[in-house]
Amino acid sequence: MFAVANNRLYEALYGAVMDVLLRAQAEGELVFGAGPSERGDGHREVLAAIEAGDADEAGLAMGRHIDVDLVEKN
Repeated sequence: MFAVANNRLYEALYGAVMDVLLRAQAEGELVFGAGPSERGDGHREVLAAIEAGDADEAGLAMGRHIDVDLVEKN
């Protein structure tokens, strides 16, 4: 999304955050909190809100997605 927006700062920030999350997942510190279907639903909800131009709903959908995507391993 940030690459399409041609915002190099956000693109670099997103890449750095993803690197940290993926490393934590690889080391077993984070696990998926939801199955692939539910995670995909979250992505679709975010995209639908963005396409509708609804920034408030996009933010809420992102928050809901983040809450179940990767969670700390107990």
